[in-house]
Amino acid sequence: MPREERLIDEKPEGIAADDLELVSEKITERLAASPEQHRVIRIVRRVYKQKGTGKFFTPEAPSHLLVRRCMVDETFLALMIIKKFLWHMLLYRQQQELKLQGIRLSRDRMVSWTIAFGGLLRPIAEALAEMIRGAPVVH
Repeated sequence: MPREERLIDEKPEGIAADDLELVSEKITERLAASPEQHRVIRIVRRVYKQKGTGKFFTPEAPSHLLVRRCMVDETFLALMIIKKFLWHMLLYRQQQELKLQGIRLSRDRMVSWTIAFGGLLRPIAEALAEMIRGAPVVH
């Protein structure tokens, strides 16, 4: 699968570059999607150690729309939701399609992502319902 790499190289402020030593890299991989292909986004966060004090500095992992440690990108979730509700492609069919491409995801996990994504849309649904209830005529 194609891979796209994003490098997060944030050095701590107030410390000279020559006083830092690159110790390791923390790597997070997320499955992303666009309608034409799946790819893996590889996020590399460099870990630095201050030579004088031995203190380690690790940048925060990028936040995610649903949960802190999600193995798929927001683009994958959006495409999964579009396939389910707009194209009427059930999750077990999506799971089979992914399996043919060598991607193994549990249906339970896909269901939990769908439910959590729906929770994000609740304020929109409530605002629409409020507008309908406030209208002079409901048809």
